[in-house]
Amino acid sequence: MSDEDFIAKPIRNDTKNLSMYQISSFKIDKPGPGGEKKIYVKDRELIHTPLELKIEPNSSNFFKILYIGPKDNQERYYRVVFLETPLTAFKNSKEDGTIFFPTVSMSTILIVRPRKQILKYEVDEAKGIIKNTGNTFFRVIIHQGCEGTDEDATHFYMLPGETYQDESVKNTNRKFIIANKRYYQAGKMCF
Repeated sequence: MSDEDFIAKPIRNDTKNLSMYQISSFKIDKPGPGGEKKIYVKDRELIHTPLELKIEPNSSNFFKILYIGPKDNQERYYRVVFLETPLTAFKNSKEDGTIFFPTVSMSTILIVRPRKQILKYEVDEAKGIIKNTGNTFFRVIIHQGCEGTDEDATHFYMLPGETYQDESVKNTNRKFIIANKRYYQAGKMCF
């Protein structure tokens, strides 16, 4: 969120072995199709602590991710990668052969919202267009009809500057923009 400088992400070791967990990150131009290009940053904007954790079986701990970059009106995107490596003791003998230790990698997107956030959008139901004209992402929900549920609806995210055009925006469907943990009415149909 705009007023937060860090988040803490829990990591749980649900295996029967002691495991090592590591975290890394890099800045990207934008998430999703046509994006994910790495951006070189001279001064670090994102730091994490600790860099690695050893977690006992069936235990958990936390990584803290801190944003120390500019506090302006630009949204920033990062790819955060978590690595899990089991730490297993083994007996080395001539009969054993080669032993492999798998490393599991999981990644996610971290979005740092602008400090000076502008939530703006345009909905043109006649043309079937939704535009994100602000400087922060939001989620769109398009229900099927006026009484549709979130479970059966179309869900997607829109980054600043993106435009979505579809017949479902023209049709008599209830539409919402979700940002900052709030629902906003999008368009006039069904309201």
